[in-house]
Amino acid sequence: GKPANQTGIWGLNELNAADITAPTSPTFAQYRKLNPAVLASTNVLAYTGVRTGPGISAANDEALSVVRTTGSGIPSIRLQEGTALNLPASLTGRVISHFGPIAVGATSNNIAVTANIRAVGGAGSIVVTRANDSAAFMIDAFGTQVGGGIFEGENSPLIGIQYGQVTPRIAMGDSNPVVSVGLTGETTGNAAVVRLGGAILARKGEPTTVLDPPATTTPAFATFLGESSPSPNASILRATVSGVPASQREGLWHQTLSDTFVLGGVFPFAQKGVQVPGMAAGIKFSRFLRYGVTPSGSILVHAVVSGPGVNSTNDGIVIAFFRFTLSSSFLPQILVREGDEAPDTQGLRIASILQVDTSDSV
Repeated sequence: GKPANQTGIWGLNELNAADITAPTSPTFAQYRKLNPAVLASTNVLAYTGVRTGPGISAANDEALSVVRTTGSGIPSIRLQEGTALNLPASLTGRVISHFGPIAVGATSNNIAVTANIRAVGGAGSIVVTRANDSAAFMIDAFGTQVGGGIFEGENSPLIGIQYGQVTPRIAMGDSNPVVSVGLTGETTGNAAVVRLGGAILARKGEPTTVLDPPATTTPAFATFLGESSPSPNASILRATVSGVPASQREGLWHQTLSDTFVLGGVFPFAQKGVQVPGMAAGIKFSRFLRYGVTPSGSILVHAVVSGPGVNSTNDGIVIAFFRFTLSSSFLPQILVREGDEAPDTQGLRIASILQVDTSDSV
């Protein structure tokens, strides 16, 4: 197609970069850039992008649109650059300046948003600096802010500690978004993973359990590398820890809403350099590529392994940690391994596992 038409999003209806005119947009406004879209099981598709056209300027060209893939397929803008933030009251006078990654609730249709913010400007305007210009918050399907948010520079639940930079990534199950954020104070504890309501799941420097505990040191969280929360009731953290051998410093932890939000409320289930359950002795996790959790709390992990008999043709696996309720124990099972015979292919073998994902509805 024409260069202006070469980027698009397809669901049951096509949304093309040069053919979108949202009902709430200035006439003939078009998207010239589209960012990755997110889709909920309720057939709600949300995405951000940059627009061009009459009435569009550098002050309002970014927008967040929603479309129901089972409906008319016509997108509707819910937020745009320049939209005022009014939650909490202390944020009056600040507006969105840039959209980061977003996530959609599995059944609620709520949308979790990361964004940079700026002052409205003009006489008496508040001052926004690099110390208070990032945020994570949630909106409903109509664009209204709902629930709590994380706003850089505002007070955290920790006495005397404010939120620092909000990491531009967010995970969400239904109405419980999870985000990584900086904290003011000592560098030994200046980062955390939190729910938007303010509950802290894990904090840098806090002791944590590991699968292969050392005899003389206490492991503690060091850096937070990623979060996954497609389930409304569970979250996964990927992090590094101190106090363990270098070969074992990365791992995956899980936390569910039925667990207590206290020290030790997140629990390890996979660790780099530690035996992979269900595989031959000595085969250990080497890298974690992708991970997700279902509403029942079962976990799926795409990983690279190392050890006896492992080489580049068979080092990729997908392992499931099954459980049937949020309080039951995990039952690990290898689902797929590179080098295995692919089902119904008359002897062909799996060369590379490219991508895996979990459902938000089962």
